[in-house]
Amino acid sequence: DGVTRDGVNRRGVNHYQQLGIAVDASSDDVRRAFKEQARRHHPDLNATSSAADRVLAEEQMRLLNAAWTVLSVPDRRAAYDREIGLVDDRSSAFVRKLSHEGFVPYHEADEDDDDSWRYEPDVGDPRAAPSRRATMIPMVMTLVAVALVVVWMIIDAEPVGIAALVAGVIAAVSFFMLPILAMAKAADFEKS
Repeated sequence: DGVTRDGVNRRGVNHYQQLGIAVDASSDDVRRAFKEQARRHHPDLNATSSAADRVLAEEQMRLLNAAWTVLSVPDRRAAYDREIGLVDDRSSAFVRKLSHEGFVPYHEADEDDDDSWRYEPDVGDPRAAPSRRATMIPMVMTLVAVALVVVWMIIDAEPVGIAALVAGVIAAVSFFMLPILAMAKAADFEKS
């Protein structure tokens, strides 16, 4: 890629200088700078130039691609920054170590972390549960509404369409009212 050991290319500039960005540039800034430079120096855009200009454009494009290859990938960029002396190896190793440690919200040995309630079954008061017939109302009314819609589409009778609409409304209301009635019933049992 034309880069020497100290991260500098044959022209004496590093990848940041090649793209014309600061060393603390964001990944979006790196991408924008690369695209801008690539548009300016791409050999295909310099096809009408002289052979010497085209060779210079190809060389410039190789250096831009080398910079992009390194600076567009966070791990490669971090390694490059260490290589050219922008980051101290000791501090980056500490950051890497911290970033790979898993978060543990509590230790199982802690006495005050009582989460046994999580493993208890969630059993409600059976007296507050709605009857089996009541729980069937929304489903049965939905089936009746669907059947009436099918019949209405076949025979095109307005009373059948109205009956389908009424059955659908009853199904929807009962679907929403059933849990509310069960909670009200449970609240009454809790009071007594």
